[in-house]
Amino acid sequence: MQGKLAVPSPEPSIAKEAVHRESIALFRSLNACITLGSLAHPVQGRNAQLLPAWQARGHHVEGMTRASWAESLMATTDRSFEQNVDLLRGTISDDPAWRLDIAKRGAGAVPDDGLLVLPTAALMFWSRPRVLIEATDVLEQLLVNSDLGDDLPVGLFRPPMPACFIRFGKAFQKAIVPAPHSDRFGEYRLQGVYVFDSQGPQHRTLAFIPIFEFPDINKFGSSSADLIISDATYSLNTHVQDVFEKTCEGQNFASIVQIVAKVFFYMEQPQVVRVEEGAYTAAQDQLTRLGAKKAAKLQRQIPRLYDRVVLGPHEALGQDQGELSPHMRRGHFRLQPYGPQSSLRKVIFVAPTWVRPDKLASKA
Repeated sequence: MQGKLAVPSPEPSIAKEAVHRESIALFRSLNACITLGSLAHPVQGRNAQLLPAWQARGHHVEGMTRASWAESLMATTDRSFEQNVDLLRGTISDDPAWRLDIAKRGAGAVPDDGLLVLPTAALMFWSRPRVLIEATDVLEQLLVNSDLGDDLPVGLFRPPMPACFIRFGKAFQKAIVPAPHSDRFGEYRLQGVYVFDSQGPQHRTLAFIPIFEFPDINKFGSSSADLIISDATYSLNTHVQDVFEKTCEGQNFASIVQIVAKVFFYMEQPQVVRVEEGAYTAAQDQLTRLGAKKAAKLQRQIPRLYDRVVLGPHEALGQDQGELSPHMRRGHFRLQPYGPQSSLRKVIFVAPTWVRPDKLASKA
């Protein structure tokens, strides 16, 4: 989380191992993914031209105009997140822009894994089919007050795209179990989480990369954990507990995974409230039809724009009227039989509801 991947200014006497402009551009983009900004982390990576810089360096090194070997490896869903962290580490270690900077990083040093998680996540996001997801405040409250049924098999836990970023609002942030020692750099906030779905020969791997904001040190922070799925029929709750909940750090990841699962299961519901907003794509298309003055004005606005899927209602759902004392009835996701002879199963969402909300007002 501390420091940066320094970009050297080699002495003119070093001629045999020159630092090329493609390497300089890549290092600048990598550093932009580490320094804290006001935008969602994937958007900051996009604005830093991370993917074009990665592509340009690959084309320069491999001498080709089509997709380079490294570019193809980062994009394929056959590889896990950890494999791509290793790929980026090897790319940096082999680059003259890294090897020549002996004074700043110390002889024999290697790129720090803590720094590489952030740019690797952004690179994978923009290299794969992707979606940036935001939930309304109402939906966040509904999902936080809902539970995952023990009958849900882990095999149904599937992202809508191979690369996802879920931005967390206040309700999601409050529901997360704090990570141990996460406040050692001062105040922090969980901005969101990347989720990558990778299919290996014998199992599927879901990688979770939470992104933290640390304003006191002006840095992004991150960590990563995998959920390996080899038996699709196994209970999701049991599997998450087995993998994560044995340690304090694991409990933090378990709470994140549960939020992510609720978001993905909600997206599959027939009654889902979903709005696809393509502000960035629309602005890019509009640029080609505007005059120079209007195009320049729009171009200044574009860095803050991004495409997203907004989930959930903006107003509370209908309320029950019963004879009990006022209380919140928790929602839940569970399997429901359907089809011929009820032989099939699908996930349904029963939203949380208030019972006798009228009595809440009478107590004021």
